[in-house]
Amino acid sequence: MAEVKIPRRDFLKSAGAASAAGAAMATGIAACSRMRKTTANPAPEPEIRLTLTQTEWAFISAAVDTLIPPTS
Repeated sequence: MAEVKIPRRDFLKSAGAASAAGAAMATGIAACSRMRKTTANPAPEPEIRLTLTQTEWAFISAAVDTLIPPTS
């Protein structure tokens, strides 16, 4: 059987795309983007934080909102 050589760049691009697709499917990102188009805004569910206190969560949320502003 002849050995097929894949260029390193092509391998890394396809592996990255496969990883991103797998992560999107595992977290439900793909399903959420389709649901946004067809459903009304559901009531937000309370977030469950297992490791952060309320003060720590407020700090992290403010830091993230500063670095990545909301789009809407």
